[in-house]
Amino acid sequence: MERMDRIVEAMRGEESFAAEVIVAETAEDRQLFAEASKQLVSALHGLKGVRRAVPGVEDIALPPAALPQFFLRLQETLKLREVTASVYGHAGHGQLHLRPLLDMTSRADVRRLETLASDLYDTVWLLGGTISGEHGDGLSRTPFTSRQHGPLVNVFRSVKNVLDPAGVLNPGKIVPAPGARMTHALRTTGRERFLAPKPTTPQAKPPETVELQLEWSPLEAADAARACNGCGACRSVGSEVRMCPIFKYTPREEANLMRGVLSGELSATELLLDDAKKVADLCVNCHQCRLECPAEVDIPKLMLEAKAAYVATNGLQRDAWWSARIDTLAKYASRWPRLANVVMHNGAARWALEQTIGLAA
Repeated sequence: MERMDRIVEAMRGEESFAAEVIVAETAEDRQLFAEASKQLVSALHGLKGVRRAVPGVEDIALPPAALPQFFLRLQETLKLREVTASVYGHAGHGQLHLRPLLDMTSRADVRRLETLASDLYDTVWLLGGTISGEHGDGLSRTPFTSRQHGPLVNVFRSVKNVLDPAGVLNPGKIVPAPGARMTHALRTTGRERFLAPKPTTPQAKPPETVELQLEWSPLEAADAARACNGCGACRSVGSEVRMCPIFKYTPREEANLMRGVLSGELSATELLLDDAKKVADLCVNCHQCRLECPAEVDIPKLMLEAKAAYVATNGLQRDAWWSARIDTLAKYASRWPRLANVVMHNGAARWALEQTIGLAA
């Protein structure tokens, strides 16, 4: 406890940057801190605007004694590159999760991410740290493994060639391909493509655009479609979350469909096909995915847009047409309640209703 008291006193000193120091002395306090740390990433995903908390430089680990020096270099680098970033982590063993706030639909910000990563990784290696402390070397860090491991990368490559000569198992990870860059796998469709698709050549026809059916602007639709960051939280089957009760097509896939159509990567006619309707019809507008999604992506509204686009072109199917007028049916049935009850209790009559107007009584 004496050591803890000295640490707290030092952190509360005039030279400290700590805004507040709280010691978790009880089990309830520790649980509070644990839950708060779990909510941080969700809060970052929920940020509004075009910039997102990008997890491109998030697995840095250093000797704890080197953290003060690293933070000084980090602040200098962020100022130099004109980037704002969130920093959190496990200070006790020197691990930091750094997420710069960038617009990944901007080519300038994509280049800024690469430059920022290179600068910070140089600092990490200089201080005796690693760029992969917890999560491993994926697509974003593999281009830097040669600088991290040096000649040892050739051993990685030899092992890879022995166990996976065809290169089909996790290609592009750990063993860098020639010319590999951390941004090769990024989705960089610009916001302008959602709002005003342009022809690829002066002679080409402009791509088909989507005529929105709901009461929202093209900008709002574009931002809703782009908000999905592909984290996969909607694919959870854990009992502690309330995600899609149908799950055959996950909310992430539905967001990808709408993003592709709105950006022009998919033809606008895709929404008018029965395959797209099957996907949209599996959304029952329960909003469970929106409530649990870290970025609060409004999948139900996007799917309503898809359904409305299909109906605007193809019209309502017979059962849907009658369902939309169920109040009229009920009004007429209420005029002759005894007859209506007899019909509803007759199996043949119910079968005839289902075959003619598509309603199962």
